[in-house]
Amino acid sequence: DGRDYPIYIGAEFDDAEAGKILRSHVQGNRALIVTNDRLAPLYLDKYEAMMKEGGDIQVDTVVLPDGEEEKTMDVMMKIIDKALELGLDRKVTFVALGGGVIGDMAGFAAAIYQRGVNFIQIPTTVMAMVDSSVGGKTGVNH
Repeated sequence: DGRDYPIYIGAEFDDAEAGKILRSHVQGNRALIVTNDRLAPLYLDKYEAMMKEGGDIQVDTVVLPDGEEEKTMDVMMKIIDKALELGLDRKVTFVALGGGVIGDMAGFAAAIYQRGVNFIQIPTTVMAMVDSSVGGKTGVNH
């Protein structure tokens, strides 16, 4: 019914295997990674390279400010603005690289952009791993 989705768990994935799994869930050939300014220096280059491996996927990024207080409509609109600036169509995949705040905002943006686009979460906190990334709900504070 379109509501099922795979969940991958494992500390034993090497970068090549993780990249292959990640790329297999990108629809089309465009991806927009959404992360925050705390995680970007730690993980963004790695995941961007994993997604670009093989040259089939063009990857763009948007880096948002970190923190629960940043989970606002104005900050979330930076994702939409970036997607529009890049001319991304409905075949884009939004990728949330972060905790619950990033997952909520990227998921909300994916739901409203072009009547809904593909969405992947790479949770980086325990709470995001066990709750927000598998709950199916997204949102911003307004």
